[in-house]
Amino acid sequence: MRLYSSLRTNSSLFFITVLLALLAWVPTQALFEDQINLVDWHKKNIGTPKVSGFYTVNNTRTFITATTKNVLSSINPENGELAWRQVFQVKDTIHTMKVHNENILTLSGQTTIVARLWSAETGHNIWEQVLPTNTEQPLKNKKVFDAIFNDDQIIASIHGKTIFKLQVATGSILWNWEDQSNHVFFKIAHDAQNVHLVGRNTASREDKNLYVLQLDNAGKQVASYKVECNAKNINDLILVGGAKKPAYIIWKSNQGDSLWAHKLGSESVTSEIAAETILPPAETTTNVFIDLRLVSLNLKARTEFVLQFSQKEAGIFRVSDNGEAVTIALAHNFEPSWNTMFTSVEISPSEAYIGVVATHEDLNTIEGTIVDLDQDVVVDSFKLKHDYSISGAIKHTFIDFYGKNLQLLTVDAGDSITLFNKKEQVWVRDEALAYASAAEFLDLPEHQLLDVGKGNLQDPEALESANPVSRYFRRIGAHLSKLVSIATDPVSFITSLTSREPVVQDHTLLYRDTFGMRKLALFATESGKVIALDTNNKGQLIWSRFFGDHHRVTFKHLYIVRPSVVKLPPVVIVVGETLDSQLQKVTVLYRLNALTGEDLQSELQFNPAEVTFPFIPKKIIKLPLEDPVEKCSILALVDSNDRFHLYPEQAEVFAEFASSFYFTLGDVVGSDKIEGFQVVSNPISSVLDIQQQWVINFPKGETVVAVGEKPSYEKVASLGRVLGNRSVLYKYLNPHVVPVVTFGVKENVPVISMYLIDRVKGTILHHAVHIGGIASVAHPVHIVHCENWVVYHFWSDGDLVDGKEKGYVSVVHELFESQEEDERVDSKEFSSFDAQRPFVMSQSFIFPEAVTAVGVTTTRNGITSREVLFALASGQIYGVPKKILDPRRPVGGLSEADKEEMLIQYDPNVPFDGRFSLSYYLPVSGIQNIITSPSNLESTSLVLAYGLDTFFTREAPSKTFDILNEDFSKGMLLTTMAGLIAAVMIIGPIVRKKKLNALWG
Repeated sequence: MRLYSSLRTNSSLFFITVLLALLAWVPTQALFEDQINLVDWHKKNIGTPKVSGFYTVNNTRTFITATTKNVLSSINPENGELAWRQVFQVKDTIHTMKVHNENILTLSGQTTIVARLWSAETGHNIWEQVLPTNTEQPLKNKKVFDAIFNDDQIIASIHGKTIFKLQVATGSILWNWEDQSNHVFFKIAHDAQNVHLVGRNTASREDKNLYVLQLDNAGKQVASYKVECNAKNINDLILVGGAKKPAYIIWKSNQGDSLWAHKLGSESVTSEIAAETILPPAETTTNVFIDLRLVSLNLKARTEFVLQFSQKEAGIFRVSDNGEAVTIALAHNFEPSWNTMFTSVEISPSEAYIGVVATHEDLNTIEGTIVDLDQDVVVDSFKLKHDYSISGAIKHTFIDFYGKNLQLLTVDAGDSITLFNKKEQVWVRDEALAYASAAEFLDLPEHQLLDVGKGNLQDPEALESANPVSRYFRRIGAHLSKLVSIATDPVSFITSLTSREPVVQDHTLLYRDTFGMRKLALFATESGKVIALDTNNKGQLIWSRFFGDHHRVTFKHLYIVRPSVVKLPPVVIVVGETLDSQLQKVTVLYRLNALTGEDLQSELQFNPAEVTFPFIPKKIIKLPLEDPVEKCSILALVDSNDRFHLYPEQAEVFAEFASSFYFTLGDVVGSDKIEGFQVVSNPISSVLDIQQQWVINFPKGETVVAVGEKPSYEKVASLGRVLGNRSVLYKYLNPHVVPVVTFGVKENVPVISMYLIDRVKGTILHHAVHIGGIASVAHPVHIVHCENWVVYHFWSDGDLVDGKEKGYVSVVHELFESQEEDERVDSKEFSSFDAQRPFVMSQSFIFPEAVTAVGVTTTRNGITSREVLFALASGQIYGVPKKILDPRRPVGGLSEADKEEMLIQYDPNVPFDGRFSLSYYLPVSGIQNIITSPSNLESTSLVLAYGLDTFFTREAPSKTFDILNEDFSKGMLLTTMAGLIAAVMIIGPIVRKKKLNALWG
């Protein structure tokens, strides 16, 4: 027995030593970086190219682009990955981009124009220079910004009125010249001596003549003259040549039967060239004079351009002169189709190519030829397969023929960027997410409700009503299938035991994981595309649908009207705007299977997959009602004539609900009033009408700048707030409260106002005024509404009366039923018609940064403390615990009751702590919306932020109290258990043998 006791003691000491070693070892492995990309993913977007091209940077080809989302970037043609990107501010619009000698010049801005030089290799900013001018852009929607490189100098045209000459090395302004007349110069070129400006007189619409100015190297005007011109608009004029060589301006006549050409700098050298003299012989042409279309190739120092002279014929032409007249000669002709695009690439001054690209949507092909502009011969051709149904028609093409290797880059109507080589598609960048207008989380069905063979949902009610024997055998079968999966894939089983995340056996089957972390993120985009991403698999694309292939559709809303809880598949409805055959705006609704993206037409009743309403709705409301047959939520649309439409048509179901249904109109940005309505029946027509119940007209000059909406999924775990003295303040949980923020100027002082409005009776429950508050494009207001509190963020110019300083401010209002403790309304049901008003506690805080979006975490039962999520303009997702934004934080010292309540002493500054950043060091740019969804774990909320970038993560405001810590080592636990089993197996026989010997001894 002493020996057994000794062995037991030694074993205990051994395992205590092992445990202490584990405790000492685990922290050394608890690196923060090992958590990156474990529970989050980040998609960097750039938008669709606006000014782009292939260039050689450090002996490597790259695609450099400035996009419509105001991003300058470089894309690696080998894999489509971003080499670098620079995201400009929203108000800092990129007007033009020029690339020269591995440097990139951008002109950007609105009221103030800034020139910047960037390194094409790294994307680093070399210098930036503000170009001061008092002239605003006189021509809307016209390109009146331009820039050209001249050796070590840059010549930039701003608003077509002011010319700057900058030093390439430093960005310093050498000189500037500003036109004082009514001319706007939209073309700029230079030769060896002078800078040439080509413009028009904007004071007279009848004056179609061209006005040419010459500036010398010192910025002095040396000549000016007029060129007679009859071109309709500036789009009919192109500029070729320049860069120390003669430059020419080309335009077509009004009749479309001739071209005009003028050599810049030579007033008398202007020629008219009849189309029949430069076109191919008559027997090879048809319909010659239908329309002449000029296409500029944007070559730096070459004089070639494309002229399409009939529906089926075009040619490459070259311009030259003999000092007295300008001549245009045909260099190469070809037969384009209806949808032909021309694109060029300039490898060097002596090597340039043009690509003639024809798209055939009916055949799902792209074909084209490459023409060498030096030899005027076709050097290559291609024919590629391309599925146009995925992203629609091709809008732009770019070619590269560096080293005789063909690369074709296309931009689709669905915002996809695709690169092809001569044989096949190489990669695709889907930039549609950069234009996402709405997003929702979709809960996936439970695994046991799936038919594994077909992926179909089974009826849970049928499972519950089945007899015990069948249910028992079903359970046995489920266990056997798990054993088979372990035997066939033991690596995944072991990985699931040792890793922090459950391993999904088959990503093609969409089912909910144990903790409900796996969901579908559904997006509707402005380009008419609907996208579904898997949140649990690094945002993998599940399906994508493009609806703009036949007509342009812009999606505005997305609604999940049937979740994954019944036998029928989940349903999503996307709502967009398009044009009908009369070019009138209409609303279109698409009904889709949310798991596959396929059209879903009802088999039980007539509900087509596509429905069109001949109006643009003032408001769309997802009603808390279901179609009794299909279990789908009903949508309500209010048209411009105040008619109430239901989809699907369920007037009988709605009739029972109508008496208690109230809604508001005017609660949108820009409105100066809010109206409350109730639905009434129309005695003449079957269409429902709405009847105004109340109206709130804001003071003159005040307009709505932000409206708060509660999260779609919200649970309130507690009806009151327990204080430190064990008493309770009961929450004011009025479901009809609408927080509205307005902006106005009173007595030359800007004012932000916040109204809490009851949408049923139109009562203003609370009104707060913030003198000095600003709401503008540069400083938008953001608001979030949750449970019984409201938080909004704005810029304040300070209060002259109280002496407050400028800065960003976050204000919180928390509503309670009464100011008195343990006092609440004596009613089982809440009614907005009661005379009760809430007791409101408020506090303001200084916020450290500008904000682009605000959200709030949501959990399964609402027990976990909330966290307010801010998308910072600096590119971070920042979570502030609600206890920091608490109006009950005491201003003075903490009392014993305050400490018991765990209150924090009031500090006007919201602390900026890197631990609160959900996106750690990732630059998540351009976020416009934040949505959240609960998981099956009460501690964890799923967060999706989208805008230019898309970012997904999980957040646990109260830490993960219901699961093991993230740094808990399952592998070490299994190793310890295996060690224990081995020790018992080894020591057991030894102990038994010792006992036996002791008995015999």
